[in-house]
Amino acid sequence: MEQYVYYSIIFFAGFIFFLYIYILFEKTVNSYELRKRTKYEKELLPYIDNILLKMEEQYPTYKTVEIIKVKIKNSIKRKILIDRVQYFTSVFSGEIRVNIIKFCEETKLLDSVLKDLKSKDHKKIALSCKILGEFRSKKAISYLLKALDKKSPDVQYNALMALAKVGDMHGLITAFTKLNRNNILSERSLIEIVDSFEGDKIPLYYEMILNEDPYISSIFIKSVGNHMDLTLNEIIAAFLKEENLDRKIAAIKVIGQTVDIRFIEDLIECMEDESWQVRSVTAKSLGKLADVKAIPALVSALNDREWWVRYNSAQAIFMMPNEINKIETVFLAQDAFAKDSLLSAMENSGVFADLYRYEYSTDDNKRNLAKLINDYINKSEVGDTKNAV
Repeated sequence: MEQYVYYSIIFFAGFIFFLYIYILFEKTVNSYELRKRTKYEKELLPYIDNILLKMEEQYPTYKTVEIIKVKIKNSIKRKILIDRVQYFTSVFSGEIRVNIIKFCEETKLLDSVLKDLKSKDHKKIALSCKILGEFRSKKAISYLLKALDKKSPDVQYNALMALAKVGDMHGLITAFTKLNRNNILSERSLIEIVDSFEGDKIPLYYEMILNEDPYISSIFIKSVGNHMDLTLNEIIAAFLKEENLDRKIAAIKVIGQTVDIRFIEDLIECMEDESWQVRSVTAKSLGKLADVKAIPALVSALNDREWWVRYNSAQAIFMMPNEINKIETVFLAQDAFAKDSLLSAMENSGVFADLYRYEYSTDDNKRNLAKLINDYINKSEVGDTKNAV
């Protein structure tokens, strides 16, 4: 037994010793690389910046391209140049960016990044995809599409974002077609990627909002809402009568986001939908449109069996012109659910300040409304006190 203890002590002592040596070695290497990088930056940055800043006026000579080819054989110098190129392509656009992309291709800097996509390390692949996105070279499209096969959310996200930055419509469409079979990203991430597309968005939207996959179609429909362009609303409005919930809800949100009053009647019809999610989202969109035509449907929805529908309908009512004058019928009725929904919405909307002014108004109707609401509030508070006792 003692011998076993001694062997264990020796083993763990040896393990700690080798771990210490490894950490010391890593620190030494990192320190060496940092010193080298600092030295190379002083030497390279003025030279590189001078080349890149002149790109708009003149493209580098063949000799300059060959010099850079030699310099990037050194891994530290290559990283410095990659970082600088990423900075310039993120800050500048137009002709200077076009020339920088060409420069990356001709100096083989692009090829050096593409090689890293063959790594087995998903973090390294994801970083390479991110860099390729900043390079914005169309030569990287096929490689980025292949990277989407990796079962890694980081790789998929950065590969898709890179394709969006490259701005090639067919490349991004192909990518989303592949995602039908292999998607592990969230809806929010996918919408962000579509929003980031740097090509002409309208042809892309025309193609993809009619995609046969309802989920992919809904991603692009929601992005249209963020784009705030009414051009596609005629097509999107057709989905208000869609059976698929993803597409229908996405279309309702877009009409609300773009405040397209042309489709107010279609939205009001959606308040009768069987799905409570559709009714709830529709109430929100009607609130954004702020058209008094929707008030009867919204008041009726205060009796809805689903709380979110009642709540969103109440909120929408208070986004209408002279909203507080429209709710007297609710407080004259016996539906406590509807009244409670309105009170909650009034509190969140800051409407209670108007109610206070109504109490001292010279208008009899306003005073009566204030009394109705206050009586209900006081009655509810008394009821709560009794229940507590």
